[in-house]
Amino acid sequence: MGRHVGWRIVDRWKEKAVRDGVRPKTPQRYQAWVRAAGGYEKRSFGEAHDAKAWAIQRAAQVATAGQPETLLLLDRLIGPWAEDLRRQGRVESYRAEAERQVRSAIAAGCSDLRQAAGFAAMTRAWLDGLRPVRKGTLEQISASTRAQHLRTLRSCVHWALRQPGAEGVVDPLRGVTVAVPVEGLRETFSVEEGRRLVVAATASDYGLWVAIGLYAGLRSDEAANLTWTRLDQPAQRILIRRDAGETWRLKRSWERIVPYQAELAGLLEPRRQAIGQVVPAVAGMICRQRQRLFAEHLRLCQIEPRGRTYHCLRHTWIAWMLATGEPSISVQMAAGHRVADTTGRYARETVLHRHAVSGWGRGEFRLLGV
Repeated sequence: MGRHVGWRIVDRWKEKAVRDGVRPKTPQRYQAWVRAAGGYEKRSFGEAHDAKAWAIQRAAQVATAGQPETLLLLDRLIGPWAEDLRRQGRVESYRAEAERQVRSAIAAGCSDLRQAAGFAAMTRAWLDGLRPVRKGTLEQISASTRAQHLRTLRSCVHWALRQPGAEGVVDPLRGVTVAVPVEGLRETFSVEEGRRLVVAATASDYGLWVAIGLYAGLRSDEAANLTWTRLDQPAQRILIRRDAGETWRLKRSWERIVPYQAELAGLLEPRRQAIGQVVPAVAGMICRQRQRLFAEHLRLCQIEPRGRTYHCLRHTWIAWMLATGEPSISVQMAAGHRVADTTGRYARETVLHRHAVSGWGRGEFRLLGV
């Protein structure tokens, strides 16, 4: 089954079948081995998860034997907790970020679980003092991000309180909360506003950049760095990828395929070149410059910005795709979302557009009436 530091799980059925060629009749299939003083302690179980649970708890007892005070110090338990996340199947990036957040709390004084009042006060001070990872900024992170840090710390604390030797210890995070404002709907573009954006698309390169975001749902960096070689008109698809040597950020480095709308092809194909970027004028700009150009383009189209950003085009694309009847799993894959919940948050405005796109084909945009 697997070997770990201080313990391992043995599949007795598999070993018996390999050694003797027969399957044993014992119902206790899994055997847990824990390294202790003078050898190994063994116990048999019918289920693998029961064997793992006992082995983890017994290994923690053996590791902390004679020093019970270490059972309640997070800086001593963060390593076993991270190992438990790995056994749960958490990806490396998740484990690294969770461990970084907990170590940040420990550095702020959140370590001794026996001091409930002090631990809670230290946690509140840590949350209030959190700043973005970017250096040289004094702005405070959002309430939702602080709440996510608190959830990670609470997960580690609750895991520690379930370990042997922590019986009777009060949860030091009880009553510690972060007030998260209600997330409102992200304002999307109506079909009429979309038509204005597309009609003005050929007036400048910036207009084409906006049209790409509206028709393909790309992020700002993805649309600005899109190259002609990734537009496949015969297959009606756009390949989103970052080649070696390119410095722009592709979120999670996930490559994906996006439908190449016929109307978007009608705008871009007459300008096709053998190589190079589709909208080179935007590629070298920083995010703030792009947002300023985006707001100017909206005003040019007689559309009031109302705080809408380029990312609102992505929300609009997802809402329109789902409103036309495109399966949610297809939209999720094309959008590059790891989980369906993310697509669901983007799609809350779908019902607002269902009537306006009722004459469109499934997954097909008809802003120009083609």
